[in-house]
Amino acid sequence: RREEAPLDPFTVRLARVDGEKPSVGSEQTAQALLNDLEDCALSVSAVRQRESTRRPLPPFITSTLQQAASSVCGFSPNRTMSLAQKLYEGVELGGGTPVGLITYMRTDSVNIARDAQAAARAFISEAYGEAYYPETPNFYKSRASAQEAHEAIRPTEVSRTPESLRGVLDAPSLRLYELIWKRFVASQMAAARIVQKTAEIEPVKAGLVHRYLFTATSSEVLFDGFLKVMALDIRKKKPEEDDAEEESDEVDRLPPLAEGDRLVALDWLCERKETKPPARYSEASLIRALEANGVGRPSTYASIIETLNSRDYTAREKRQLAPTPLGLEVSDLLVGKLEHLFDVGFTARMEESLDRIEEGGVEWTVMMADFFGQFKQWMEQAKEPPADAGKVTAVLGLLEQVTAWGPAVQRGKRTYSDERFVASVKEQLEAGEKAVSDKQLAALVKIALRYREQIPQAGQALTDMGFEEEVAKDQAAPSNEMAMRRFEVLKELAFSESQTAFIDSLRQQMESGRKLSERQLAAIDRIIVQNAAQIAQFDQIKQELGLAAGAEEMQPDTESPLLLEMLRHVTTWQEPVTRGKMTFDDHVFFTSLEEQYGRKKSLSPRQRYAMKRMVFRYKSQIPEFERLAEQLGLNKKGKGEKDGKRAAHVAQE
Repeated sequence: RREEAPLDPFTVRLARVDGEKPSVGSEQTAQALLNDLEDCALSVSAVRQRESTRRPLPPFITSTLQQAASSVCGFSPNRTMSLAQKLYEGVELGGGTPVGLITYMRTDSVNIARDAQAAARAFISEAYGEAYYPETPNFYKSRASAQEAHEAIRPTEVSRTPESLRGVLDAPSLRLYELIWKRFVASQMAAARIVQKTAEIEPVKAGLVHRYLFTATSSEVLFDGFLKVMALDIRKKKPEEDDAEEESDEVDRLPPLAEGDRLVALDWLCERKETKPPARYSEASLIRALEANGVGRPSTYASIIETLNSRDYTAREKRQLAPTPLGLEVSDLLVGKLEHLFDVGFTARMEESLDRIEEGGVEWTVMMADFFGQFKQWMEQAKEPPADAGKVTAVLGLLEQVTAWGPAVQRGKRTYSDERFVASVKEQLEAGEKAVSDKQLAALVKIALRYREQIPQAGQALTDMGFEEEVAKDQAAPSNEMAMRRFEVLKELAFSESQTAFIDSLRQQMESGRKLSERQLAAIDRIIVQNAAQIAQFDQIKQELGLAAGAEEMQPDTESPLLLEMLRHVTTWQEPVTRGKMTFDDHVFFTSLEEQYGRKKSLSPRQRYAMKRMVFRYKSQIPEFERLAEQLGLNKKGKGEKDGKRAAHVAQE
């Protein structure tokens, strides 16, 4: 801070050591610098000012709208396009027919129609003053690959402000319209004028080992221009752009400073930082990367991301896209086997070829012939080597001893039959037209182990063939006798439809001779524990089966009856909320819990925790709420004394 008023403190950063960019790579180096600077006074060696202009951003195209809606509103690209479609198709404004509020939303052009520019000029001059409109209209250049089939996304009538549509549009639609309206109006306004002031500060102390230079920079708006409509970070370096190698010296505000001013160092700060890996893509940054690499088109960005999510290749985690194990496996397979086909550059070149076909520069038959020739070669190279025909024949020979095949198992729309599968592989081998794959051979080995009781010395024979690992895994798996005892316990209990389907599928698996995995057996154990209230002599059965249950799960459920009774008073439920692929509906959730409690006479601690949060959302509809909340020991956030640190995510159990 200054020695004299104003005494507001501010932060300066080390910019140079002995005229070079500082490199502080260890704690010892940092401590040596701190020791050298201890008890130093500071002096302003220079104050530099630089005036600059900040031009407004161009109006939205599809990709930039999706990015902004994701960053500002938290909308997925798919939801953004769905809301934009409604705004484009129109809403009823009292004239009897729907009125379209925005122009076409699938575009890569930033061009604006002349009449729209004229309307914007009239609106800006009247609403904000002549100074806020530039001397010549703003024009923006589209990317070279832009198709220019439509103009940029803008309001159809600039005088139709977001405020005038409040109460007409629902909240999400209004937020998106406001985003589009502000971006368009700002794009037609005058540039903002900004002054950046940088203070250079040097330490003053006899006997310094090094020469140091510290800097601090602040930005001030001289003329707000388009910032009048659309807020924008005017700092020279945004926080998300910071990295370990280059720290920003930007501060919110600098006090009046002049060369020679003496300053007081209040504290010397030293922060330990580590290099970070690149951040995961958000939906907005992924769209930006797709556009930069020439992959996709305005009409496909949203569907690309929706496909990644719907197929469980990615999962949304804190507004970032994280690859799932399935996504990583699929990526490794496709990129590993078809590297050329899944190269980003190849995809971009294909997009360019399609553009040239559209323009008449290339015959589509020639392009497709070239592509198919390459594709055929790649597919041949991607084929896995066939399985060892001798091993296939030997395993099929073992399976010829099976006389009693297990029943076919239905999973979803597909039916799995061991007998039919073995017969099909045998026919394939005899026909000789297509080699048996390693995957098919592995399936045959599993089937042979499944029917080992009908195949004398099956384990030894398979071990001799080189399948000792598969034999060992089968021997280590839980026996079906353990599963049969558990199914006997479950036979007399009542379950929800989804739990019944799950249990039936596992029972079918066991009856067909397939062993249950440890995870499947653990899932059955959880179901038994959750339904303990329905099971006579549960403690004895728990000990007999070796069931593990947490202390919370075994405590009697005295809270659910009161919580359910409180929620039965609710007559007006909040609208369902969709987040990613999940829909959260309080009424449906409550009905489900009520049905579960009727069957099990208890709910899990996580389900009770969810209800405790829920009752606070509807407390105005619950008689004597304060007394009941106190009886349950709830605080104002809907947490009991033991719930404070529990995760808020609740799975329906």
